[in-house]
Amino acid sequence: MFKRQVIVSALALALVGGALSIKLLHIEKQDYIAYEELLESSNPSKENHLTSISQQTRQGVCKQLWFNNKDPIFCQIKSEDSELSFYFEDNQIKVVEKMGVVHCIVQEERFYLLPDGREAIQQEDGRLLLRHASPDDPASWVDPSTPELTPMQLIRYIQADKATYNYASQLFVAEDVKLWKYKLEGHEPPSALEQTDFLMSGTARSVEFAFKGEKFDLQAHSLKATFDPEREML
Repeated sequence: MFKRQVIVSALALALVGGALSIKLLHIEKQDYIAYEELLESSNPSKENHLTSISQQTRQGVCKQLWFNNKDPIFCQIKSEDSELSFYFEDNQIKVVEKMGVVHCIVQEERFYLLPDGREAIQQEDGRLLLRHASPDDPASWVDPSTPELTPMQLIRYIQADKATYNYASQLFVAEDVKLWKYKLEGHEPPSALEQTDFLMSGTARSVEFAFKGEKFDLQAHSLKATFDPEREML
């Protein structure tokens, strides 16, 4: 199978697929429980500009986050170990989590594959609109009860040696990264992925995305990527 390699050396490059709007964010409850417990055991001095308050080491951490866009968008972050640190800085509590050996699955889009190969995306009213088609054209709409519609999804899979998550800025940064993009059947996010049959694979010095604001922008720095031209890139 012929493949072409693309090397991207720009400081920051948004991965193919664009940005996802965010309306709802759910963060695992145990993270806030740990936050409250460590605060109760701490007595930070406001006289210091920067004071390390407390740290907690955890094993087998898993974060699951759901976003309410046109489709439910899912993100799962797993790490073999993590260190949760609390700081008192500029009269505010700062919380930073450092993770080791990270696996991240991001469900970017859910759509439907028609028998003729075209793709349709579900709209807020439940109707299906053909990809890249005009909503003003009646022929662009697909009946959801059409036989043989196949549910599909776009997935990003990220592996990293280490990562940090800043709870104040809601910024996730992974370093020494390997990443893949998949087009898979089904709408349920996968719990694990095989590193075969992918649309794109690559490495990056770092990958970052934030869960705060109106957009979910996933960016790769110093990305080196290989695309498969025999499979469609979205």
